[in-house]
Amino acid sequence: MEDRIKSIVSEIKEKKGDEYIGLQSVTEKQLESFKWYLDHPLLHEMPELGSELVELYDNAKESKFTKMEGIIRKLDQLSIKLGQEDYRLEEKKEGKKLMFLDYPKAIKELQTDIAILMHSPHGTSLPELIQGSILTFYNYLNHPDLHRTPELFDEMHEKYEFAKATDFLKLQAFNDMLNKLRIKLGEITEEMKTFKSIKEQSRELEAEKTRLAEEVKKLQEEKEQLKKEKDELEEAKNILFNEWKEYNEMIKKLEEKLRK
Repeated sequence: MEDRIKSIVSEIKEKKGDEYIGLQSVTEKQLESFKWYLDHPLLHEMPELGSELVELYDNAKESKFTKMEGIIRKLDQLSIKLGQEDYRLEEKKEGKKLMFLDYPKAIKELQTDIAILMHSPHGTSLPELIQGSILTFYNYLNHPDLHRTPELFDEMHEKYEFAKATDFLKLQAFNDMLNKLRIKLGEITEEMKTFKSIKEQSRELEAEKTRLAEEVKKLQEEKEQLKKEKDELEEAKNILFNEWKEYNEMIKKLEEKLRK
């Protein structure tokens, strides 16, 4: 069994096999976490747990890692049974590599991903409490200094992808992340609240349509007023022309009389 566990650890580390081609980043992270537990020094004292982990891995691998439910559930149990803090400390010691090259772009892409979710039927059907947590997370992505803290964003991205992979049924780590963001970045400001729900967008659209309709009405009234003024000017012009014509005729008659 120990040899099989070492073999799995090597597979995950080196991404051996066609099953590892095109894996989603969240699945890779889940497998990395799973690998850490497989390599845990206490695991050799728990042979039954070791056998269970091997079986979970083999089942997931057979599905080309598209069915990760068993591993995801086990990761939660393992974090309680074997702990997780040591793993985080180990990552710090080793110097964890950054996940992205362009952080402003990565932040925008994550915002887009969340916006698409929250505007979808699935997103709008989530419980209000969960929607509120996701929107709080979205607003923190607007923090002006977030792109200067890539390690923090990496952790945010990881926690969001994990929560999304569990269909937001397991939110403890996600909510812990929100608390961490409040400590690190402070409270959300009004400037950071840029997300608008479909209802809000509809209300704004209706308000804009009303405003435009009023503008059109105002322009139409101004047009009619200009037409009226133009007609009045045209009428005044005609009156002046007729008066000028009459005046000229009168002058001609006077000149004719004087000649006689």
